[in-house]
Amino acid sequence: MNILALIFVLLVSLSLVGGSLLGIYLHKNKKINIELIINYLFGSMVTLIAVKLVPNIIIISEEFLGRWKGLVICSVLAFLGFIIIKQIDLFIPHHEEYDNKHEHSCYHHHLKHVAYILITSIVIYNVIQGIEIFNNINEDFGRGLLVCLSYIIWNIPIGIIITYKLINLLKQRNTIMISSILSFLILLGGLIALIFNFNNQIILTLLLSVTLGMMIFMVFCELLDQLIKIEDKKNITIGIISGIVLSIISIILG
Repeated sequence: MNILALIFVLLVSLSLVGGSLLGIYLHKNKKINIELIINYLFGSMVTLIAVKLVPNIIIISEEFLGRWKGLVICSVLAFLGFIIIKQIDLFIPHHEEYDNKHEHSCYHHHLKHVAYILITSIVIYNVIQGIEIFNNINEDFGRGLLVCLSYIIWNIPIGIIITYKLINLLKQRNTIMISSILSFLILLGGLIALIFNFNNQIILTLLLSVTLGMMIFMVFCELLDQLIKIEDKKNITIGIISGIVLSIISIILG
């Protein structure tokens, strides 16, 4: 059963690479609007934070650590995650630092900036994915399949978004390489669960708390800033609603 579980972890990890390849296709054929992608990501991440991460962290931390102790520890770790990604953000050039005479170039450089922050914010989450998929397949195959499907629904759009934002600034193979590394982190999570028989809910919850802080920074300090500048209200509505709907489907399945 361990090998079967690891195979499913691998399949889910490949969904991120599949999303990356789909992003390359969509970019080449101009099939999607970059503003729509930003709006989708905003709706998707807000839903993930509000409907999955925060409730799960509160429930599990209260069960294992106690109500107030768990709340304080997880809040501190979320704040730590926020600070960590803020410090990383300082080392990545912002669009204002480029020549303002080249507005189009500045815009694409900022998309690159946003993409790097997104990549950083989901690193830990990808490892947790692999651990959760492996353990669920081993414990309850039917539920494990639903968890796999829920993460595939999350990973494919993420692969598209990362590729679409980076492909104008990096070579195609480098963009695929970044998606492959993120994909490998999911597989790494499965290998950790296999080798160390790892299923410690307390540690996973603490790691999720750090991820929560990183994602909060991504949503409110990066995506919201871009969202405010978008003039096409139709794009905003369609993007955010589609992000919310797909994320809710993913959470229900998982």
